[in-house]
Amino acid sequence: MFAPEGYVSFGLMTDYIRDWSYGIYLAYLVEEKGGDPLEVIMSETDKNLLLIQHRGDELREIDPNFRPSKNEAAWMEHARKNNEDNFFVTILFHCIFAKLLMKTNTLLVSSSGETIQPDDYVFVHEDRLDWVYPRWPLRSNTELKTFIEYFDNGTFDGGDLAERYCFLDFPMGVLAMKNNSRAGFNRSSHFSDDAFCERYVAAHVSPFISRAVVWNDAGLPDSFAEFLENIGAIEERWGLSALLSKTGQSTGPKQRRGTKPTGARLEFLRRYPNGKPEGLSGDAIAAELTEAGFPISGRMVNKYAEELKN
Repeated sequence: MFAPEGYVSFGLMTDYIRDWSYGIYLAYLVEEKGGDPLEVIMSETDKNLLLIQHRGDELREIDPNFRPSKNEAAWMEHARKNNEDNFFVTILFHCIFAKLLMKTNTLLVSSSGETIQPDDYVFVHEDRLDWVYPRWPLRSNTELKTFIEYFDNGTFDGGDLAERYCFLDFPMGVLAMKNNSRAGFNRSSHFSDDAFCERYVAAHVSPFISRAVVWNDAGLPDSFAEFLENIGAIEERWGLSALLSKTGQSTGPKQRRGTKPTGARLEFLRRYPNGKPEGLSGDAIAAELTEAGFPISGRMVNKYAEELKN
């Protein structure tokens, strides 16, 4: 998907928000079982893989020697949960993405590299997901009731949500006129005037068909964790944005290119926000973090502890 140098492409952004969505969904599942949601969100492992592992662990809790051929009922329930998980993650994704499109400075770029700031409503979702703030558990949300009922009946899936942006070709990440564009926009825009809607499309949509959706740094939140807290996607009580602010770690999509950081510094500060306890060596903390999946040396632990003092 096209993006000029220095801009965030539609593909990069969707991958980034999808990973957040899997992480948020799994964090709630883990918290329900008494676990720490931050351990999930801060993990550098692919969140979809972590969710699969979580459901696999649930199967093994039922039967440590589980085999599909020996416990078909449990395997069918596992498959049902997996399908439902992916659907709910997709709902979370689009509730976040619909707000990102309309609450940040989302741009359109031509094939020649010319960028413009379009009107927000060119990105509107037919179901106004920018107004939906999902609560946990997701089945309790009245705003999502119809989607969930259709999903349970087998007549709706997550892919259908992507098709319901009025003027956005979601797989391609470009502005487009689709079969449902005008009718969907008339319903969702609440302008209540067909003639006005036609004028809007002529002025704000038609001239920019096929332009790609991109973002630049100036148009993105300084802290994505704080943005997600502000739109209700993650719980403020988890303390994620405060933790990331303290560490100075950036969480934007551009930072996902290239070599990933180890995450050990963030994990050290999460576990020891007041610094290294007296009498506990850097090597001991390093062994603890390494065993937990955050490899680090005792020297680096001592370095981070000194940074906290300053």
